[in-house]
Amino acid sequence: MFKQAPIFYVLLCSIFLIAGLPVGGSLHAKDYEITGISILAEIRANGEVAITEERTFLFEGSYSWFEQDIRRQGFLEIRDFEVSEGSSLFRKDDSGEPGTFSVRESRRDVTIRTNFSATDESRTFTLRYVLKGAIASDGEWAEFIWTYLGSDWERAHQNIRIEIRLPEALPEDELVAWQLSRAINPSLEVLADRVLFTADRNRGDRTLRIRAFFPDQLVSGTVPSEIALNPFEIMQEREAEAARKAQRIAFLIPLGWLLSVVALGVAMLLVLRYRKRPQLAEHFPDLLEAPPSDLPPALAGWMFRNLYSDHNSRFVSTIFDLSRKGYFRISQETEMTGMFKKKETPVYVLSRTNKSDTSALRDWERQLVELLEERLNGKTKRLDELFKFGAKESQQQSAFLKWWNKWFEAIGAEARSHAWTVDNTKPMVINLMVQVMLLLFSFFLIIYTSEVSAVSGVALLISSLLGALLTLALNVRTEEGERVYRRWKAYREALKAGRVDLRPELKGVHIVYGIVFGLGKKKMDGLISRIDPQPDDLSWMIFMPGHFPNASVFSGVIHSTVMATTSSISSSTGAGAVGGAAGGGGGGRAG
Repeated sequence: MFKQAPIFYVLLCSIFLIAGLPVGGSLHAKDYEITGISILAEIRANGEVAITEERTFLFEGSYSWFEQDIRRQGFLEIRDFEVSEGSSLFRKDDSGEPGTFSVRESRRDVTIRTNFSATDESRTFTLRYVLKGAIASDGEWAEFIWTYLGSDWERAHQNIRIEIRLPEALPEDELVAWQLSRAINPSLEVLADRVLFTADRNRGDRTLRIRAFFPDQLVSGTVPSEIALNPFEIMQEREAEAARKAQRIAFLIPLGWLLSVVALGVAMLLVLRYRKRPQLAEHFPDLLEAPPSDLPPALAGWMFRNLYSDHNSRFVSTIFDLSRKGYFRISQETEMTGMFKKKETPVYVLSRTNKSDTSALRDWERQLVELLEERLNGKTKRLDELFKFGAKESQQQSAFLKWWNKWFEAIGAEARSHAWTVDNTKPMVINLMVQVMLLLFSFFLIIYTSEVSAVSGVALLISSLLGALLTLALNVRTEEGERVYRRWKAYREALKAGRVDLRPELKGVHIVYGIVFGLGKKKMDGLISRIDPQPDDLSWMIFMPGHFPNASVFSGVIHSTVMATTSSISSSTGAGAVGGAAGGGGGGRAG
């Protein structure tokens, strides 16, 4: 339910909205694309690798910088950073002014920040740096493996071109390379002295990596590798592993379908075995005009906890019920609101009465009385602020959350002591264990088979979730529980229809149970219009003289007060290089 915003906040938001509009009156969404990327990795005879990255950006809106991360792995040293645009070389300093760049190093990344000024235009920037100790060698073969595009970019790269250039040409089969990526339309060509890679697009969250092998004697200054780097043996192993993976996928896909049937089958078998609803001979009315017993609203709501009586409804209805029993009073007050034109706005506050004898209450009801006394601290407090905790009250909020959980555990313990439900703990635990294991396996299945088809993994995921939900069907009532449930259900139907006992002493009772049974605004309108409460009927609700509302307005008061209190509660209870190992490519962002 929406609250009407005070005019002050409406005007304030309007001012900020107008101030944020461009002078010309047109509003542009701020966005950018990386429309082109060209990378040259030039391997030098001394074993160093000179990297040149040229990126073209298309900016919509105003931008002043972009950052690029390079992972600190796969090399011994990175140096000689340069940033340029065309023939204009950027100055290295930390001022953040356009035309400058900075380099920031951490244990994980090297971050290069380029500063500029761009609005609705295309710009191309070039980054250069040199790697030392980025080539591994086993004494026969040397390897340069580099992640040219990392998986932490905000945007995809388009029109990709990568070139790895050797210091000299090699005979056929002495330069071997392959790419490791999921780029769109990839193409890799190996020539005598270079490797050329092109692709149409690579998503920002996907890496693009290339492995290049060449004879060890081509370069010096390599880093010893602990593993063999013969590319032909590696390719054979890759092909063998790919074949093994294909066999595993061919086995796992039908297994996923089979386990989907198992997930639902186990749940259905347990439901058919243990869900035996009691067959009662007696007749129960469709409508019951008064509560069938003196069961407190929180316990009555517990019977419908999986349907339409949540924790908040049971908690708030108990506050209203304790007020109805004389321990608290809900009073109407007014506050002045408005920035320019002040007006009185009604608010509802809770206060403690003089009634101190709590011997007739259940333990958990007394606990709530004590909690409310602590929150009120001898004063009155608005219901919608009763359980709001400030930034410096984290300990109190944590204590309230613990209290909240224990309070509902106490209600559940009393409800179970009445033997209203069959003890199906064992089959419920068995079903949940099976479904959780299958759910976890479905995640593995989706990831592992995604290259071919993840449909069976998704089917298993859905089936295990449905199987877990069927655990609720094992929550079966006993004969006595079924009797209690049907009587209270008949009373709820009467509340919904507004066909209730109109004795004055029951009017407040109907309101309290309407709250716990989750009656919406429309149903509450009908109920209160029917019972037409008068001031004497609700001595625990005090309205200002001349402010007692008519039935329609009164239902709005009840509904808005419950919603505000529920919102207050919810806010508090919702809480050097290595052979085969790649360096490079972290991510990037612009602003």
